[in-house]
Amino acid sequence: MSGTVFYEKARNLSKQLITSGDEVVPTLLVVTNSKLFIADISNLDKDEWYENVQSLLRNHKAVSYVFMAESYQSKVSEDSPEFHKLLTGEITIHELPPDDRCDVLSVIEIANGNKILASSSAEISFDINGKRTLLDFDEHSSVHNKMNILPTNW
Repeated sequence: MSGTVFYEKARNLSKQLITSGDEVVPTLLVVTNSKLFIADISNLDKDEWYENVQSLLRNHKAVSYVFMAESYQSKVSEDSPEFHKLLTGEITIHELPPDDRCDVLSVIEIANGNKILASSSAEISFDINGKRTLLDFDEHSSVHNKMNILPTNW
């Protein structure tokens, strides 16, 4: 699964931000028939996030977009008590001990019409001085949007 040139631009931009010490806030690279623009979506209302992103894409007549953001990823096994607590919402990944989670950067490209073009993630490592490094991206060969987190139709 490989993305367009915009997907590669987003991965390169996010790598530069990580190595410079900046945080990658939830961002869209919106592709239309005539232009490319960047939309910081970190301040959107969380309760209406999906609808607001969908509206933004519709209003700009987007052909596709690339989503990039930092997040936590759990390292707990399915048989651990923490895993059950995560599933039930009793705790968040952020509340796990540092050894049970890691920082990751995700980059996903989606075209209008329910087409996920490309998806990858990379772990963010920290040295003893707190300097951040982006490890190699892992390509996701098949991506499912079962939770409807990102709009695929607008």
